[in-house]
Amino acid sequence: MINAQGTEPGKYALSIFDILTKARDVTDTLTSDIDLDPYSGNYDNYAWGGEDVILPWKGKLAILSVPSANPAKAMQLFKYVGKDNFRRVPKNDNTLGEELRFDRDSNGKVVRLLHNDNFDNRLK
Repeated sequence: MINAQGTEPGKYALSIFDILTKARDVTDTLTSDIDLDPYSGNYDNYAWGGEDVILPWKGKLAILSVPSANPAKAMQLFKYVGKDNFRRVPKNDNTLGEELRFDRDSNGKVVRLLHNDNFDNRLK
């Protein structure tokens, strides 16, 4: 990850440790019986300086905008609520947050997402 002088490898190691700690958290449980793999991938978010990474995370979808100085803190979880629609899982109460919606092409492949009123095309 680092191949230059003047960098701080400790901050990267601590960020990885934070993600692994979050993955190990036993309070999160599986909450979805649907196949989340079709949504996984990288989506173009270059208008905001990077891309969104979508991956299954303990029965939910995790979205991480990269680059990020603190990926574990920046990660948001979304719960499946209906066909190609998810809602953000809040940290403090049971009210679901904003929508994350996916669009498919004529062959049924997920090709873009809508999040915070912005479309991100799936990267190949």
